[in-house]
Amino acid sequence: MKNLETLLVGTDLSDRGRIGLEAAVTLANELNLSRIHVLHVVDLPLRSAVLGLPYALPTAVVDTLSKSLIEDAEKRLAQHQFPECRAEITRTAAYGIPAEQITKAAEEVGADLILVTSRGLGGVSRFVLGSLANSLIRTAHCPVLVIREGEKLGPFSSVLAAVDLSPVSASVLRLARAMAAACQGEVRVVSCFEHPLLLGATSTGHPHEVVEELGSRHREALEELVASGPWAEVPTQVEVVEKSPPAQVLVDVANMLTPDLVVVGTSGRNAWRRMLLGSTASRVLNEVPCPVLVVPYDFEAGSHDAPAA
Repeated sequence: MKNLETLLVGTDLSDRGRIGLEAAVTLANELNLSRIHVLHVVDLPLRSAVLGLPYALPTAVVDTLSKSLIEDAEKRLAQHQFPECRAEITRTAAYGIPAEQITKAAEEVGADLILVTSRGLGGVSRFVLGSLANSLIRTAHCPVLVIREGEKLGPFSSVLAAVDLSPVSASVLRLARAMAAACQGEVRVVSCFEHPLLLGATSTGHPHEVVEELGSRHREALEELVASGPWAEVPTQVEVVEKSPPAQVLVDVANMLTPDLVVVGTSGRNAWRRMLLGSTASRVLNEVPCPVLVVPYDFEAGSHDAPAA
């Protein structure tokens, strides 16, 4: 068992990127993390040069330019003044596609958490401008925390956890409680019970009786999960909502309760299945009015203790 220790934060060294760096320090202090690894990915200036087009630059020229840009980025990272932070801060730059390089670096440094910033005022603009975050939640091996310009990060006094009783639910609940425990906060667990589509074909009982029975089983399983999970001392409320689709329910609940953080899991064992089945996480990420922590399907939250208060 170990604490959440290492946070990887991606930055493009813009004003928005600096907001992310400040948020990383805030989070590290809030959760008592031991390390912040800062990564800048050199990408756009050379994208057209490596596409193999007739006017593409020679490989030697691309290599020289990328090396120069990386060296410049490393100097800028070294000169950046961080707010007071108890965690060790390490910095590096790399060349490539941001989502790929951040995912790779997170695995190399053993990151327990990735933090990225997004922007946009509405669902459409967030989707367009938040492509990095949407890519990371499908490929990262660890949870991804996404914040937007103007959003407050921590303390996590109120955490909303989306639980659908799939295998990732235990990790979602555990991390939601871990975040709340560090701030003496509370958790609201929301789970959608969707009525079966083929009730008319059931051979025993009336459809409404079957629905009632299945709904009772859903609630019992949810309450059992909450009762058996760790950090039972964290105040936790449970709510089963008989509405659909789940993404809209979570967006509506988040707009009504205005939590400090929403924790949601992805579906699918690999990136392709996450692309097909992760629409709930993507919509929540793009539309709720607060930071979102997205937990990958196969993340083992059981190997982590709650951060120290």
